[in-house]
Amino acid sequence: MKKLILTLLCGLIFQAGAYAGADEITMDVTRLPETAQQFVKKYFKDAQIAHIKIEKNVLQQKSYDVKFVNGNEIEFDNEGQWTDVDCEKSALPAGIVPAKIAAYMKKNLPDEKAVSISKDRWGYELKTASDLELKFDTKGTFKSVDD
Repeated sequence: MKKLILTLLCGLIFQAGAYAGADEITMDVTRLPETAQQFVKKYFKDAQIAHIKIEKNVLQQKSYDVKFVNGNEIEFDNEGQWTDVDCEKSALPAGIVPAKIAAYMKKNLPDEKAVSISKDRWGYELKTASDLELKFDTKGTFKSVDD
């Protein structure tokens, strides 16, 4: 009986994992949450979308990965809030980098341009064109740099 229950449980876990891994590819911007749509329109209005990947996790929460023809990429969480913005070697559009971090960059690294930024519950990580990685807390206070 224990073996049967264990086998059934393993099968259910496997099915849930397989279903969670089913990604969807689209080019339809309206499939993004409204917040994400507004972000794309505001900061990347002239960029052509290559595709949007919609992923579901085990809890059926979605994440969105928008890739543009020019190589730029944005990742959004389930609510449409950006988590990563990567413009490869071109500067991030003005306004994406929080004001306190932008002020730090202007004062301390005026010749550097931010090309990618990511955020999570612990803070921000910003990468420059010369491959410096700067870490900031959630309030935008500088914490460390890796080169």
